[in-house]
Amino acid sequence: MDKDLYKLEVLSLVQRVAQEIFNFTAINDKSLAEFVISLHGDSKGDLALFKKKLNDIGAGFQESFIENIK
Repeated sequence: MDKDLYKLEVLSLVQRVAQEIFNFTAINDKSLAEFVISLHGDSKGDLALFKKKLNDIGAGFQESFIENIK
């Protein structure tokens, strides 16, 4: 049961991030959302590191977008 709940939470998170990406860029891409989530996880809660990772790949997301998904 816990495994099913975890999967549902992950799907919900991916959908939320995908919606934020769409709101800011008009790009509807689940894989991109999963990639951004992965970068966030790699940053271990460090907002500055997350921003740096996004900038390093040339994401070009606005500050308000990054703040919304942190």
